[in-house]
Amino acid sequence: MSCVAEIPGLVQVAEKYRDQGGAVLLVSYDLQLPENDAGQIAGQVRRFVEARQWGLPVYIAQAASIGAIDEHFELPGPIPVTLALDKDGRIVDRQEGEAEPARFEEMMRKALGL
Repeated sequence: MSCVAEIPGLVQVAEKYRDQGGAVLLVSYDLQLPENDAGQIAGQVRRFVEARQWGLPVYIAQAASIGAIDEHFELPGPIPVTLALDKDGRIVDRQEGEAEPARFEEMMRKALGL
């Protein structure tokens, strides 16, 4: 499974907990190489997400900010990483590596304090 393969599970969890304040934000690192064209990549990511009808917002991290994001959230590198943040933005759970929808639901419940 890859991080893209996990997204349908995240979509399910987002839909299940939306009315309780749950949300999922996808983060793209497709601009991690500074020579990539930001406009072109943004269009590709948008079309990719829209074609799958995930209905989740996507943040496309700029190359210059990726190091700061990794440091702030203590991200380990290129493996799939899922973070659960509470309403104050504190990390309450993290999954490094692949996960199933049940794990994402557990993380969402922690984020919402359920």
